[in-house]
Amino acid sequence: IPLQLRKVPAAATQLHAQDALPHQHQLSGSWTTTSAGGCSNFPSFSANPMWRLTVRGGGGSTTLRLDLTPASKMTQVGMQLLQCQGGRYRAGGGRRGLPSDMVVASSGTFRPGFCSLLQANCPPGQYTLVPSTFQPQTLDTFILQIASSHPVTLTQL
Repeated sequence: IPLQLRKVPAAATQLHAQDALPHQHQLSGSWTTTSAGGCSNFPSFSANPMWRLTVRGGGGSTTLRLDLTPASKMTQVGMQLLQCQGGRYRAGGGRRGLPSDMVVASSGTFRPGFCSLLQANCPPGQYTLVPSTFQPQTLDTFILQIASSHPVTLTQL
């Protein structure tokens, strides 16, 4: 069977999973000299900006999609959704890495310029959202877009 390549219309490539999720939020933040803690491999991870994400009961579990876009396309970014009762994560004793039972979802490998986290079946409760750069002291601003199947609230910690 011969292979054929065709150009895909631009409109067909611009449908995102967020479009199907009715509840949308957008916020901005920054990593500064006091809040650029780097990834969880560094003891300074707990200095990163954090938000309490409250998932309300809405007839079952909630699907979440979070997109993180730094101003610089070279900044390597990632996100963690943690089970911390909605409070700030505090590393103890110079700990490196996160306890596995605390991580609800992760964006995975740090990527330059953009990362996304999709969590299906998120039960009602309070979670801690931590966007971070890979290296500490990487200064930048960012946009965080959140879409969900049920209402959620965000409070900066």
